[in-house]
Amino acid sequence: YSGRMGKHFLSQNAFFVYAGTYLTLVLQLAFPLTIWFRKTRTVTMITGIVIHLLIIFLMGITDFGLIMIAAYSLFVKDGAAGKPAQSENPRAV
Repeated sequence: YSGRMGKHFLSQNAFFVYAGTYLTLVLQLAFPLTIWFRKTRTVTMITGIVIHLLIIFLMGITDFGLIMIAAYSLFVKDGAAGKPAQSENPRAV
């Protein structure tokens, strides 16, 4: 990684490296299940955006972080930012 901001901090604090690694693994493994349900979708997206912002600022991998944050827009339902989405199936999630 090439982030100036996080290079010194992460090299001096092994605990944060290990904790961040395992936390990221758990969150990424839970992602397919938690993004599926409406109740957990917002929390999952916010958590993912925060993780990728940390990757941008601490590790300096800007392109990857921005691409992954942009990919979260695929999980926003049509009309979620404004009026409610129209659905053919009223029981659809």
